[in-house]
Amino acid sequence: MQVEVRQKTLLESIIETLPAPLKEAYDAAPRKNSSAHEILRLLVAKYLWDNGYRDISFETSVNCGYGENICVDIHERTLGLFVECERNPDKKAVSDRRRAIMDVYPTAKFVLATQDRMGWKAQKLAGVADEVWVVCRDGRVLTPTEWTEERSKTLKSILNRVELEGYMNFYRQAEEDYQKFKRLSSEEDLYWRQILTLACMNVSQLQAEWLNSVSIRGVWDKRIKDARKRMEDAKTKIISKVIELLDAILALSSPYRIRLEDNATITIEVDWNAWQWLGWKDYPAKEPEAALQYQILEENLKKELKIATKDLKQKLKGSPAILKQKIERDRIIEQLKRDMAEIESALPLLAEKLRTMLRQPSTIV
Repeated sequence: MQVEVRQKTLLESIIETLPAPLKEAYDAAPRKNSSAHEILRLLVAKYLWDNGYRDISFETSVNCGYGENICVDIHERTLGLFVECERNPDKKAVSDRRRAIMDVYPTAKFVLATQDRMGWKAQKLAGVADEVWVVCRDGRVLTPTEWTEERSKTLKSILNRVELEGYMNFYRQAEEDYQKFKRLSSEEDLYWRQILTLACMNVSQLQAEWLNSVSIRGVWDKRIKDARKRMEDAKTKIISKVIELLDAILALSSPYRIRLEDNATITIEVDWNAWQWLGWKDYPAKEPEAALQYQILEENLKKELKIATKDLKQKLKGSPAILKQKIERDRIIEQLKRDMAEIESALPLLAEKLRTMLRQPSTIV
């Protein structure tokens, strides 16, 4: 019988990497919170330890007077540092907690540590703590400014603009060819229907309206199919690049990964370490906390997609002259389609009139 080996959770993996004294201090903590909170707290503690600040305790109780005690996530005595870890900080609550601690320890330093998914909002939290730390899942701790600069640089590097613009140009060229060949094919179709109508007039048993159900495959048909295939190929490449962009952004602040399969199917997968790191909750319609998770994700997506595609959008706007040409071309094509439809609908009636005229006796002497 094959025994399935249980994969370690992210929290378990982090605990295993803790130095023995730090692990001992963590084990002595009077209480633990959610896995996501504990991961954030341990990454901060490990950051302090790695930087030489090792007089660390967890869940330190601070007596605020009147018999009220508050517990602080991390206390590092060498620096006189109190760190509050919040995955979704509330400014007023954090500010009140800082005030309570400073009343007891006026020379202490109060730090707010939050997850990297809150990085864009971290700048607005500066006033509620002496310092705000943005903690990444890989253990790095950054200031809000450092995080913003790094994230912006990462986002701008995701998309290969030259490659994507090449595919878009390829698609536009194929589309122009397709429209051109379609127009030529329509003209060819009309010509041959006129010829066939003339032939109908010489066959008394053949009715011209029968031609309405006949398809004509002209010499331009192969060109149309080739242009359509080039359009589809370019479209697939463009969609693939968009999926790659979305996947890279989702990987930064969500538990989801997205990829495009060979059969044009989009597959959604889950990174379970990211799921635990974020304390992700599903079913947003049923759970308020889950709804908040998705709200943060959507806000981040909008902002980060805008940054990642900023230069591309500017280049794709094109010149006013090109845009005007395209509008005029589309207008002409639509008018041609209407004209062709009117001509085609009139052909059977014209053929019938001609047939009637041919049946009448000639009056020419």
